[in-house]
Amino acid sequence: GIGENIIVTKNSSIDTTKNLIISAHYDSAEDSVGANDNGSGVAAVLELARILKDTEIPYNIKFILFSGEEKYMLGSRWYVGKLTEDERKQIIGVINIDTIAEKSNLGYMAMIEGNKRPDNAEGLKKLAELNKNSMSELFTPSDRFFLTMATNSDHYPFALVNIPAVSIVQDWQDGLNVNDSSDVKENMDIQRIVEVIDQVMEVLPTIN
Repeated sequence: GIGENIIVTKNSSIDTTKNLIISAHYDSAEDSVGANDNGSGVAAVLELARILKDTEIPYNIKFILFSGEEKYMLGSRWYVGKLTEDERKQIIGVINIDTIAEKSNLGYMAMIEGNKRPDNAEGLKKLAELNKNSMSELFTPSDRFFLTMATNSDHYPFALVNIPAVSIVQDWQDGLNVNDSSDVKENMDIQRIVEVIDQVMEVLPTIN
């Protein structure tokens, strides 16, 4: 099939040479309606765009809905692959939002990419701390977010070319009902989407 990335840019009147990307993938697995994975992320990005529409920010914000994440991140890989070296340098960071709203009291993962894999959870935690970037460390002061390493969302293609990137994903400690017919809106908690939106809004003023 053919996918399309949807990109809307909010230009800054202060500095047009810097770009922050706020993203989510809008595709879902073949057997799923994708309410949580990733309707929840799409809803968060759209609401952030609405909130920030008339807010002055000292950098451009590109709101991107990626296609093809469920097919090994085809949309974000294509996007990053088309960037020139100058365009890559203009990206100050990526905040990707993916699967955040299934009913649960669990917190969220701030997912980054590193080059090595440890043998246990404690090693993973230490390695994630060593590999944190300017985006991921903005979220970890909150006790609702913990740092981990993974390659299975749209932060990964950006990280491969050394662009600071993080994916916010709810903790899947007990498993998530995604990628099948159980991923429906009745299993979602809208307040979780609000919680992530609030946290993104809190970190935006600290990005430069």
